[in-house]
Amino acid sequence: MEIDINTIIAKNFEDNMNYFEVHHPKVFQKLTEFEVAIDKGYHTQQYTLSYKNSSFDVYEENSESTLYQGKEMEYAQCAAQSINFNVDEDTFETFHKHSISDSDLDIITKIEPFSHAMYGHAPIMNYAQNISKKEISLKKIEKFIFFGTGLGTHISTINSKILSKSYLIIEDNLELFRLSAMTTNYKNLSQNAQLFFSVFDERDEFLLVAEQFLNYKPYFNHYIKFFHMLNHENHKKEQFHLATLLQSHLSFFYNDLLNQVLQPLEYISKNYKMLKKGGSLSTNNLKNKPFLLLAAGPSLQKNIHWLKQNHHKFFIVAVSVTLPYLESENIHVDIITQLDAQQIAMRYFEQIKDINYFKDSICLFSDRTHPEVINLFQKEQVFMFENGTNYTKNSLKPTAPCVGSISYQLLLLLQVDTLYLLGLDLSIDMSTGQTHSSFHEHKKLQVQKASNDLSILKFKESLLEVEGNLSKKVLTTPHFFTSIYTINNSTRLFKGDTEIYNLSDGAMLQDVPAASNISIKESSPNISQLTSALNKNIQENFTKEEILTLKKKLAIYKLYKDNIS
Repeated sequence: MEIDINTIIAKNFEDNMNYFEVHHPKVFQKLTEFEVAIDKGYHTQQYTLSYKNSSFDVYEENSESTLYQGKEMEYAQCAAQSINFNVDEDTFETFHKHSISDSDLDIITKIEPFSHAMYGHAPIMNYAQNISKKEISLKKIEKFIFFGTGLGTHISTINSKILSKSYLIIEDNLELFRLSAMTTNYKNLSQNAQLFFSVFDERDEFLLVAEQFLNYKPYFNHYIKFFHMLNHENHKKEQFHLATLLQSHLSFFYNDLLNQVLQPLEYISKNYKMLKKGGSLSTNNLKNKPFLLLAAGPSLQKNIHWLKQNHHKFFIVAVSVTLPYLESENIHVDIITQLDAQQIAMRYFEQIKDINYFKDSICLFSDRTHPEVINLFQKEQVFMFENGTNYTKNSLKPTAPCVGSISYQLLLLLQVDTLYLLGLDLSIDMSTGQTHSSFHEHKKLQVQKASNDLSILKFKESLLEVEGNLSKKVLTTPHFFTSIYTINNSTRLFKGDTEIYNLSDGAMLQDVPAASNISIKESSPNISQLTSALNKNIQENFTKEEILTLKKKLAIYKLYKDNIS
């Protein structure tokens, strides 16, 4: 019986569109809009699907060339043969590598419990290293990435060889992906594997898809193999590498997290004020005065003259590392924000000449904040938010990788009416190499020596080009990019009716217009009205279930403290 190739193409496309509509609506929308653009003559097709000698190919009109040179199946078979189970080839390693020698183990096991980042798992790592072979070969490839679909034939042959349970399929050319939907039945592929698609995506769109892929069965992320079509550009490989660095669990070791998630229980037991969801600082008596968030980027110091002349026109919200500098410049701070849970955070508070300078300031602190920091302020000054915990149902729970980005998210969640940003640069000052203002501990990067090899990313040293706020392009680091990414998500999710303006000469933030030479009128709202508004937004009563759960967790916390004392 003769095969009607047109029937096969039509069935594949229909199956795929029905599948995309239900399971990947963004892909479906892009393909549907592309079809409309073709039908209405808005887009001239660059590619033509051909079928000759039982083989598909793609003819490109501009170059008058074909993608496979008539050897589609040969390419697909060669692609499958090129896939091996060796972790040294075409593999993303999505974890930190740490070597624990026998001498390291001897030192770590003799120190105070949990005082070293590797304390809990050093014996296991040392044992694994001693018995492991130098050359590692995977028994099974659980997760796999295709950079470029072509017509998708190689996807089928590679799947037949490795039978992975999860695929990330990436194609930047929408027209080419549309042709692959005619020749490859993605619906059938999805019967035995979880599929993730990034089609014609900009960087932030792609990072969201990559995050979903990484969050799916993350215990298989250790080694992720990939195949890269030569006609597909490299930038998505670089962006996926960046996505692996955005994984939150890479930021802290287990024992750090353990200490941090236990600390809030002590504050809850002492009845510190916990902010609740749904609170608002957009009351009638506060609307006339905008908020100005100050972070430690180079733009803060560059604009200090303007700030000294205008700070009284704003509610000033300052991240804690800026306090000694702002005190020295006689800048009054209405709200102090603090995220860092470690004792080392005290180094900036210790630089303050007179802590009483901030005696009227409101403290919006993470409930993980170190007790030494908390004890610097009166209890009535402190308002806490949960960060990475879920002890109470209705508490405010922002999450972000740094104090600047979490302060930004907090102010959006508190629904401030107007917000200005200064010092939230999140980029490198190209003329000086500064990453922060000069008062900050980590203030300079040797730009000429910094790595731009994106196959090996260094969290605080590699450089990435991004759009600038006041400049066309700026350079940032993977470390800063995690905050840019988080801020963009916060804007998308929580902006509401808040008007936001960015005064910083750093990275552009999505949907936040740049502003300079602004003129602000003086207004009457004061800090007592701000405090009153926050006091209306604290969680006063716990449910019976929450009280019971908290009592159990407090008992465990006390036992833990007794055991390590």
